[in-house]
Amino acid sequence: MFNEVFYNDSITNDVYFEIVKKYFDKGNIDIYSSEEELIRQLIYAGNLHKHKSFKNEHEIRITTMDNKSPYGTEYA
Repeated sequence: MFNEVFYNDSITNDVYFEIVKKYFDKGNIDIYSSEEELIRQLIYAGNLHKHKSFKNEHEIRITTMDNKSPYGTEYA
């Protein structure tokens, strides 16, 4: 998938920050079915955020939810 990068000065206003905070404070994973799914989503979302000082890059990233191709190759 092609995704635009989000540029922020702080993560505290991010939706994923609130999800993780709720998980650590109360053990709730409201919108995900398991810890594994939560972790996958966090890794995916984390790749799309950078500090606002990089905003002039207007970066687009190619991302995937799965790091294995159908042929068994793993992507880093």
